[in-house]
Amino acid sequence: MVVKVDLSHLPLNLKSTILSNQEFSSLPRDDRNGQNADVVVLEVPQEIKETIIKTIEKILSLSNVEGYSVVENMIDESEIAVLKSGDIEELGIFICAHCGAPFQNREQMMIHQRMHYIF
Repeated sequence: MVVKVDLSHLPLNLKSTILSNQEFSSLPRDDRNGQNADVVVLEVPQEIKETIIKTIEKILSLSNVEGYSVVENMIDESEIAVLKSGDIEELGIFICAHCGAPFQNREQMMIHQRMHYIF
């Protein structure tokens, strides 16, 4: 499976931190994207996709970077993006502040968040 990791919304220093990480750089690359350095194309099995997300989240955490989230594209299942919190809502993705679950609109997110207060 081809997984695209979109880093185009990141500042250069954060992008280079992710790209230079040993664990991330050891993933098998697919050179079909040409010269686009903002999108890293990886050729990995389907089950590795969650590992990629966790790896990027770990890199952000170890680098003490706050305000960024790793999200899957809801339309293109093969795409993962690292976005700043304000950028996420502009793209039509709403993230639960309690558990990080993504939603397609604010109403879905608000209904979901009410569940957190029940227990």
